[in-house]
Amino acid sequence: MKKALIVGALAAATIGIAPSANATTPKPGGTCTKAELSQFRQTGAGPVVCQGVRGQAPYTWQGVASVDPVKRAPGSPCTGSPYGVAVSPAGKAMTCAGSMGWR
Repeated sequence: MKKALIVGALAAATIGIAPSANATTPKPGGTCTKAELSQFRQTGAGPVVCQGVRGQAPYTWQGVASVDPVKRAPGSPCTGSPYGVAVSPAGKAMTCAGSMGWR
């Protein structure tokens, strides 16, 4: 029983965030959907985030640098340099909002 619990926990930890059924193929400069807005994905060209100017279409995958390797909760303290982007447990990209933490 204990072994099954450990295997289940390891499997859950390695699953990560699965893209939605409507997911586009992320690539820098490629189009993405409103449902993917603020989603973070890894590509062969590096990490990308689905963005729109002021949250409006057209939505495109934009490359980002210096992603914090640890998942951070929204509002948690910023980790500072060299990380300009953090990812929430839900897979959303966040930037540092100073004393307000990751948003």
